[in-house]
Amino acid sequence: MTDAFYEDLKKLEFDHRPSGGLGIGMSMKVKRDGPTPIHYYREKRLETEVVCSSCTLRYSVYGVFAFCPDCGQHNSLQILAKNLDMVEKMVDLAAGIERELRDKVTENALENCVSAFDGFGRELCRLYARKARSGTKPEEVSFQNLDVARTRLLALFGVDLSAKVSVDDWRGATKSFQKRHLVAHKLGVVDRSYLAKTGDSGAVLGRKILIGADEVKRLAKPIRTLASGMLANLQELGESE
Repeated sequence: MTDAFYEDLKKLEFDHRPSGGLGIGMSMKVKRDGPTPIHYYREKRLETEVVCSSCTLRYSVYGVFAFCPDCGQHNSLQILAKNLDMVEKMVDLAAGIERELRDKVTENALENCVSAFDGFGRELCRLYARKARSGTKPEEVSFQNLDVARTRLLALFGVDLSAKVSVDDWRGATKSFQKRHLVAHKLGVVDRSYLAKTGDSGAVLGRKILIGADEVKRLAKPIRTLASGMLANLQELGESE
């Protein structure tokens, strides 16, 4: 098409040489620098593929969280479960490697566990922000400290984060979350704040905190319970409109 168009324009070329008293001339030349570039349409690559746990529809989204385009179910709980499954696999794979590397992988698995729940909690607060009471913006609530998150959820939504788990599971989860804080901000060294918040009799001030593979795997269970309970309570708020 461009070749044919070029040939048609080429026929219109002219060259009128200067003439008359003023010596004015005029010409037109048609040139092209090279082949016309062809622009191809290409879809942007989506980042996360999801199979809806409710209707089994397979769909892809940018980012991570989304509503199923078929049944409308939000995938937050499903994404959390997938991340927790990955954490358990990390711990299992670390069992057969040298101790120093195994300890590092276990620490990373704990951090990933907390980060997964933090992302889940923040997403739910964003989704149900319109149901929040006055105070801290729901989207600013952090779930890296369970006691703080529980206090803020009670203030914002009247939802008790700890209601669905036993006292022992809650204490164990809060202790593990505090260990994650030490790893992330103190290189795993026990400080007075950790001892005060957890009452961990096995920890020694100034020494590195011990994080066992079994502890990380056990943490996944109360996190799943906390997440499903939080989702159910917030959904009830939405249905009460």
